[in-house]
Amino acid sequence: MNLASIPIEHINTRDHFVAHWALDRIKNIKERGESGADAIARVLFPELTVRSLLATFDDDILMVRLIRDLPEDLVVPHLHCLADNWVELPSLCAFPSAELLVRHLPGRAVDLFVAYLHGDTRISDRMYAILATAIDLPEPHRSGVAEAVMELAFRNGKTPSFDQLITLPVYRLAWSVDHPRCPELLSVIAKALPYGETRDIDRAILELSEIFTGEFAPCDLMTDRFEGYSVPVFSELAAFLPDASFAADLDRVVDSLGNLEHLSALEFFDRRKSDLPERAVSALEFLGEEWSGIPDLDNHDNTAALFSFFPACIAAAHWIAEPWAPAGGPDAALAYLTVDLPDIELPDGIVEMFAALPREDATSRLIESFEKYHDRYGALRIVELMGFLGYREFVPVLLKHLGSDFDRLSETITAVLIRYGETVAGDIIDALEKGPEGSFHYLVGALERIGGQSVGAYLDAHFDELVKEDKETAMNLVESVADPRFMERLKPLTGKGQELVDSAYLTLAKLHGTSSDELSALEALYNEQQREKARRREQFDAGELAASVPAMLHMEMACRACGDIARYDVGSVYITESSHKPFVADELRCIACGAEDTLDPTNLGAFCITAELMRITCIQDKREAREALDRSPLNLLPKLSVMGREMGLQEGIDLYREQIREEPGKGEHHIGLGNIYRAVKRFDGARLCYEAAVGLNPMLIEGWYGLSYLAGRDEDARRGFLALQKGVDQLPDIVWCHLNHSERRSFVSNYVGDYNDLKRFLNLPGPFIHHGMFGATQKIGRNDPCPCGSGAKYKKCCGK
Repeated sequence: MNLASIPIEHINTRDHFVAHWALDRIKNIKERGESGADAIARVLFPELTVRSLLATFDDDILMVRLIRDLPEDLVVPHLHCLADNWVELPSLCAFPSAELLVRHLPGRAVDLFVAYLHGDTRISDRMYAILATAIDLPEPHRSGVAEAVMELAFRNGKTPSFDQLITLPVYRLAWSVDHPRCPELLSVIAKALPYGETRDIDRAILELSEIFTGEFAPCDLMTDRFEGYSVPVFSELAAFLPDASFAADLDRVVDSLGNLEHLSALEFFDRRKSDLPERAVSALEFLGEEWSGIPDLDNHDNTAALFSFFPACIAAAHWIAEPWAPAGGPDAALAYLTVDLPDIELPDGIVEMFAALPREDATSRLIESFEKYHDRYGALRIVELMGFLGYREFVPVLLKHLGSDFDRLSETITAVLIRYGETVAGDIIDALEKGPEGSFHYLVGALERIGGQSVGAYLDAHFDELVKEDKETAMNLVESVADPRFMERLKPLTGKGQELVDSAYLTLAKLHGTSSDELSALEALYNEQQREKARRREQFDAGELAASVPAMLHMEMACRACGDIARYDVGSVYITESSHKPFVADELRCIACGAEDTLDPTNLGAFCITAELMRITCIQDKREAREALDRSPLNLLPKLSVMGREMGLQEGIDLYREQIREEPGKGEHHIGLGNIYRAVKRFDGARLCYEAAVGLNPMLIEGWYGLSYLAGRDEDARRGFLALQKGVDQLPDIVWCHLNHSERRSFVSNYVGDYNDLKRFLNLPGPFIHHGMFGATQKIGRNDPCPCGSGAKYKKCCGK
């Protein structure tokens, strides 16, 4: 028995690298629809190995994968161990372990959940796990957890504040056991919801619709329609709402709501509320009264979203979730499948029906239907049906539409190509050679899951370009093929801060029995990086938000010189108050070509920065938030204006460099570039710019002051004073280049103060300077120090 051409007996899953690799291969077998994945898992992960891996908390991601990806019967024997350590388990493990405990040890789960709720009031991964899984507990266990949750929500007799992510799951659990304080919690929801963002309201009423009626599809249709999406009207959905008059009446209400006529929705609800359970009616009537009191409903941004909830709940009571009846034949089946609704199941009966058709008939029908509806949700079911049939005639049409703007379609096509397996590897490789750029990641993703010799040959031929364009994709292919010949090609890329590359290299080494001191050192460094990430995840879950902020960001960047995309450890990122790209101030070299200062964040890198900024903004305590920002690599700057235009920092640098090339004799451009460098703490670059500026024109006073500032950072007082003195030597014929009138006042005040302070500190002879020498007027209070530098008050000196 082999896995990716490696004999099973050579695969040591007690090693974490190999365990991850084996779980990926088992997952790929399942995605290809092949049998035997569970049997291989049982050979690779015997009981002692599973126990050993679950007992170490160093690799929290591996623990999650073991719990989720292994056959359940391999993990269940270790549930008591997981329960004993549930509060100490890594936070990522909280949810998957809670799911298993609820299914197999419900009594123990209740004890753990209630104890945690009584002892901890933070919103955390464990809290979310309790709320998400307790709903599946049998009675009376569920009521015990619901009571503890409601006690926590209303602790100390206080009304809870509304947080959609936590309040709605609490309400769902309380509703499921008919908790007596449900109306109080609904009141909290009702008061807060109308004033949120529309998208948040949409999500909330979808969840409430499912809580009250068990169905959310009609509500989803209405919210999509009010958001401007093209969706079917209810009259077109006879299979789901067979009462034509009811569907037409519902459409009229939706049209009225589009004009913000909320009373029509309430009237419709009042006429049909007997269709709903009494509890749901009471809750909806309360919400109707609460929201009807919102001022100026005819102009309220969220009126349509809020009041669509009432007819949507009535529609949910009539909705037939699985209306397929197999009597209609292939045409009726296609009509059902191609309805433009998401998340409709593909019934087994339809698969059997088309499998029984002559092959030519089935393929022509499905291809025609797919081409007609390729931009709608119905295409997803057609593609799934093609995958179950597995006819090669479908492959060209699937590849043709891969990478379309409809992301879910591309994802579904990729899943179907994976089911075809090695038989379509050549087609996928051909498509990669000539296909549209948008399909690249889907095609390579399919190859990675298919594996085999042809995939290895493709990787061998395109290794360098794949590594350059997308190291994650390339490393996934390397691990999928697991051929030892790629070790030599990977070796020069290791130890350069590319965790994915290091991981793939170490995995191959372990699979093929290679060891060395160099490998041991690389593994130790990699493991330390992973432990640090896990530590920050735990701090974040424990509410220690400031401590969880990293001092370095490991972010993806692209080289402007050679195009290589890689991840770099970044210690200083500047964000301006605008939509311009963030600027990385670290003076990094491209790991591929060695070029300096040519790296820009990719979209993924920019997202990494945004996520980090969001983490900091989540910190409510102002002092803690400041500490977190001080620790973080992120730096906030005001908007940057260069030559009268607002732009990003990199744009500003590029513009000044271009101006310097075009007008090399103008020192003003050097001053501007130096100011940007100084702002982002590239002090060596700033010094060169200021020196070039005053070398071209000594009367550029801003350059002398910049040089003095940099000398001060180096604690070189004499050099700082000499720079200021050379500026004073140009008075009164100085040149201003980047400061407006109001900024010049502050500049002169700082210049005079620094000059006189340094003169005193160095005990130098000669007169002090004052504001008037710059041609600037300065309002001086009578009790202020005299600007001449005498040390006396102004009224006792020059102000007499």
